[in-house]
Amino acid sequence: MPQEQQKPDQMRLLLIALLLAVFVSQVSAASFTDACRDTPPTQVSYWRNKGKYVPLSQKIAGEQRTTYRTGPKNSKHGLIAIYDIFGYHPTGLQFFDRIAESHGGFQVSVPHIFKDGGIP
Repeated sequence: MPQEQQKPDQMRLLLIALLLAVFVSQVSAASFTDACRDTPPTQVSYWRNKGKYVPLSQKIAGEQRTTYRTGPKNSKHGLIAIYDIFGYHPTGLQFFDRIAESHGGFQVSVPHIFKDGGIP
C-alpha cells in the first residue's frame, strides 16, 4: 500500500478509536455517577457483622479453611463472592452483608482464599 494511502487510513482508525473512547467514557461515567450517588458509604464504626465464619466441608492443601456466610438461610438465591487482595476487612464484610440483604435476600458465601490473610 502506498504511504500516501496509509496516512488517511491511520487517521480514520485513530478518529474511530477516539470517538469510541469518548462514547464509552460518557456511558460509563453516567452509570458510575448514579451508583456512587445512590449507594451509602460503609459505616464500620457501628456495623456489626451479620454473618459468621463456617468451616468448609473439605480441607484445602491439607488445611481447614472457612467461609464467611451471610444472608437468609431459606433464600433460593446464592452468591459466591471473592474479596480483594487485602483479605477480610470490616468494610468488605459489611459490603457482603448488604448484598445479602438486597433484592429479597441472597445467601452469600465468601471463602477464605489467602492462607496468611491478605496484603497488609
